Amino acid sequence: MVLYRCSKCGREVEMPEGDYVCKICLTPLEIVSSSLVENKPNFSEEQIEYMHGVTRESVLSGEEMGFNLLGDLKNPSFGEICKGYEDTMWIPKVPTSIGTFHTHPTARAWFSTRDIVSTITKRQSVICIGGKTLRDRTYYTEVICYVAEPLSEEYKNLIKKHKEYGSALSVGDWDKLKLIGKEIYEQGHKTFEKHDYGSRVIKKI
Repeated sequence: MVLYRCSKCGREVEMPEGDYVCKICLTPLEIVSSSLVENKPNFSEEQIEYMHGVTRESVLSGEEMGFNLLGDLKNPSFGEICKGYEDTMWIPKVPTSIGTFHTHPTARAWFSTRDIVSTITKRQSVICIGGKTLRDRTYYTEVICYVAEPLSEEYKNLIKKHKEYGSALSVGDWDKLKLIGKEIYEQGHKTFEKHDYGSRVIKKI
């Protein structure tokens, strides 16, 4: 979220990144501070190109690929490549891991319920996804990272919701499972901040 302030009346409000005006005096709001900047992974250009390269290889081969993100958000590094089959793979957690990168070889780089659950059960703060998108008869890679603070109340609420899911699963309450799965997806997209790392050409069709 981003903290905005009205330069005329001093009113402050926290909103998603965007362009806003003060509801009181209609003056354009100015950014005071932004967790979007503070929480954005500081990947080098080489690392961004590497993620696009892995995504391209994954899309062309049909294999899901991924690796651990190590260190911290200010100076992240990459672990060894893991490979799976189509949309299934496992990236073993290591002590210095802050999250993971994995690909969706047949889909876009959108955060799924399974991605959210995989991240919160490991108490990790970031998950990056490489996928493909089609524009003007050309396939492109896309890399998107989702970041959250594991100590935040929103993150803790996601963990509680996942525990409810586990309880419903143990008794086979399928209606409740469906509802909680939807709630986890919606809450996850409110909790994790989205950072887009652009696209690269894969091939024309």
